[in-house]
Amino acid sequence: MSSEFITSGNSHWYKSPTKDIYYPSATTILSAFPKGEGFSKYLAAQASWESSQEALQAAGKRGTNVHKGSEMLESGVTLNRALYTLQEWQMLIGFVNWHQKHKPKMLQMEYGMVSDKLKTGGTIDRVYMIDSELVIWDLKSSGAIYDNYWAQVAIYAEMYEEKHKVKVAHTAILRVSDKKKGGFEYLTRSRIEWKKDLKIFKATRQLWDYINPDAQPKIVEVPDTLSLV
Repeated sequence: MSSEFITSGNSHWYKSPTKDIYYPSATTILSAFPKGEGFSKYLAAQASWESSQEALQAAGKRGTNVHKGSEMLESGVTLNRALYTLQEWQMLIGFVNWHQKHKPKMLQMEYGMVSDKLKTGGTIDRVYMIDSELVIWDLKSSGAIYDNYWAQVAIYAEMYEEKHKVKVAHTAILRVSDKKKGGFEYLTRSRIEWKKDLKIFKATRQLWDYINPDAQPKIVEVPDTLSLV
């Protein structure tokens, strides 16, 4: 038998590196962040609640494919057009265009961290050196760059500093889009700015804790093998 988490789109947990307890992920905490007018209009434009959920699932699948494609590209793999939708392919073209323009030096990819001090965990898309400065970087394929994205990369930067005893110069978000010139939108925050974003994360954490008192991950015991014999 083994223990496994029951997860959902808004529920991810990380085990403490030193204690037998679990912490909600940064994205789980940020589910309490107000979605804003743009997100509400997007859902309202769908024909029904079911179609809105289908749209969100499709966006999630697209984001996963684009993320994995970008990782493969940076690992030296040549991608095949036939494996992606046209929109995904245009987004990956945007990633290539950004990469060729900024020439980042990758330090870590899909870098997971958990902090007992901050009581959360998360996975950074990339840690880069860009123009000789340390950058915590996130890839998005959404319709816009939303405020909660900055709170997300801010807590990642804080966890990274805590673990490695270095200073993060910038947080950054690359939004790839088939509707943007060159296929991408790239924004950065200075150290002073991302420290302000960190306060937004901590305020959202207080709200999440209030809404979810004594929250714990759901864990189920499952067999390691199955057989009809």
